[in-house]
Amino acid sequence: MTEGILAALTKLVSFAWLKIVLTTIVIYLEYMIGGFDLVTRGLLMLMLLDFAMGFSNAWRNHCVSRTKLKDGLYKFILYTVTIMTGHWTDIIVFHQSVEFGFQNALIVYLWLTEAISILKHAADRWVPIPKRILVRLESYREHIDIKDPISQ
Repeated sequence: MTEGILAALTKLVSFAWLKIVLTTIVIYLEYMIGGFDLVTRGLLMLMLLDFAMGFSNAWRNHCVSRTKLKDGLYKFILYTVTIMTGHWTDIIVFHQSVEFGFQNALIVYLWLTEAISILKHAADRWVPIPKRILVRLESYREHIDIKDPISQ
């Protein structure tokens, strides 16, 4: 029995340094993007779904490439940097967290971009997507506005 407990404890603490480093990175990223709220989690879900559908379509068409996979990873990094930029712009420019500020406008823009991409991937898989829906989403994406807390 003690051997089983010792084995479990050994597994638990093995690579503890790696767990500490990864946890530190995740906590720092969460701080830099202003928290992992519902909107941010929704964007992450859409990004993962878009990546999976794009990979699936590439696999089906026999055109999976290392370059496209790197571009997908690069997009995740750029989206994270964009969200960080929005968060810190809200804090530095508006001196507070606003109800629908720059960060949320950026997240909604990215969210709509991912939704459009997902619908286009679905259309590639013979799912009937009305053109008006894509046009409407693109229109919403182009007309996102933030509330100015100073003029309120």
